[in-house]
Amino acid sequence: MDWNEKGKLMTFDQHEFLPSCEEEALRKSGIGEHGYLYVPDVCFSKSCHLHIVLHGASQYAGKLGRTFPTQTGYLEYAASNDLVLLFPQAAPVVKVNPKGAWDFWGYTDRQLFCTN
Repeated sequence: MDWNEKGKLMTFDQHEFLPSCEEEALRKSGIGEHGYLYVPDVCFSKSCHLHIVLHGASQYAGKLGRTFPTQTGYLEYAASNDLVLLFPQAAPVVKVNPKGAWDFWGYTDRQLFCTN
């Protein structure tokens, strides 16, 4: 199945969801500048389920571009099953998260954690 013929892979600005963050906290948050959203065409006119896909370490957009969303098989599955996919992107943080993994071990503390 050609996912590109069945839907749209869009890029969005993730920082718009962290407006309360100051520049320093944003830089240390580990949140990438942009993420990806795949929407099958049919989901523009009917209700579809949303699935969130988290990449692994060293698989963030700043390093691989669109490779993770487009080469892992998720989009083909989503296109054939009417699923909207959200691919948020982490980013490396010098010394504490150099591989751009999601913060599953707690390197961000309360002072660096941005909320909206």
